[in-house]
Amino acid sequence: AKPFRTYQLNNDPSQQIINFCADGDAGTFAVDCSLSADAAICEEMFGSLLMMPFTLTVDFFCSMMCGPSQNNGNPKCFLPPTALIAKGSQEVDLLVGTTIDSGPVGAPGSPSSVKPVQHKTNPMIRDAVLNFKYSFQLAQPAPFLLGLEDPGLRKTNSQAVTVIVDNQDIVRRIFSPGEIINMTVAEIVEVAGAEWNYTMVFRGSEFIVTTNCFTAQRDLPPALYWGQIDPVSPREELPLCMIAFTWLQASSVSYSTTGGFARDVTIRVTALRGDSFSRLPSVQFSLLNLVSLAVLLSIPPAFTGLLARSGLGPLSKIYRQATQEKFDMPMQLATAGLNSIANVATFGSLASSTLSKEELKVCLRDAMATSTKNLEERDLDRLTNFIFEKDPRYPRGARKKPQDTMESYGKDDKIGE
Repeated sequence: AKPFRTYQLNNDPSQQIINFCADGDAGTFAVDCSLSADAAICEEMFGSLLMMPFTLTVDFFCSMMCGPSQNNGNPKCFLPPTALIAKGSQEVDLLVGTTIDSGPVGAPGSPSSVKPVQHKTNPMIRDAVLNFKYSFQLAQPAPFLLGLEDPGLRKTNSQAVTVIVDNQDIVRRIFSPGEIINMTVAEIVEVAGAEWNYTMVFRGSEFIVTTNCFTAQRDLPPALYWGQIDPVSPREELPLCMIAFTWLQASSVSYSTTGGFARDVTIRVTALRGDSFSRLPSVQFSLLNLVSLAVLLSIPPAFTGLLARSGLGPLSKIYRQATQEKFDMPMQLATAGLNSIANVATFGSLASSTLSKEELKVCLRDAMATSTKNLEERDLDRLTNFIFEKDPRYPRGARKKPQDTMESYGKDDKIGE
């Protein structure tokens, strides 16, 4: 009850509530649901109850703080909630308004057929203080390497720094580890982006609160703004937990017809599980990243090579020859034959453009003279014919018809054909 004793209606941010509650005194405003002027508000509040064969008369008033001696006798006194309507530990309802029967109904058509109803509004609920506690734990086992200390242990707000973040990612409040996290209803409405007014106390509202904890700076929202609060960097041994409120809907009303008509208007706060995550060192994940990095680094050279070999027109032919050398066995043998006569060829025929086949044969005979094996004449002719025909470096421009000048030899003598 302590927060409500200092409540002053004139300090309420809503002028509608101040006017309705008559400057702090319990104001009474009768509404007759049989009148067209009051049809809209009655339809919203009672709906199908208007089809009953009686007239509804609603007495609206605001509750007020009373002394201990008045609480039992005056229905207009506000009773501070000592035990909130809680469902488990994740949902709480604050009764901001209630509508109940206030008398019996007579027979239809008689003066007593008027059904009196009372609606009490509790504007001072905006000063109600809610205390929050939370816990967090890894959803899957942490890596067993690198000396982690109890990574799967459940932790609470006593082991983390807590901040309250509004709907624009602005840090509004900060709580040290172990500090009590308390929020008034007015603060919850503000950080959720809603507006405290008579519509809220008449229809109620639903809010969702989520808590997300982080252990790395890069995981925080990029638009997080600290303002006048000193920024805090989360780390593994001291996480940073962010509490955010979301305005779900601008209505929270429940009806009951058991033992008479009742309509409760509440401000409901529901806690949902967050979706944050924690970063822990892992050798397995590091190796996986290294392998992925090696694969990604191999893509640019492969793409560049493909482009050079196939996408540059005539220049690609040069690149292909530089990267893919073709080995022609007959050409290599013929080249080796010419290299063997390089040291025995004389300079007697410098005036001619090329060696004739007979001169080539003489040079080959001289080159093979030092060989341990005697080369027969027939083998020497076959070698001469093979080199003369196969080596592309041998100038053939002087021979217009080399077949006419070559010595005739059989099919078996055509080495490499």
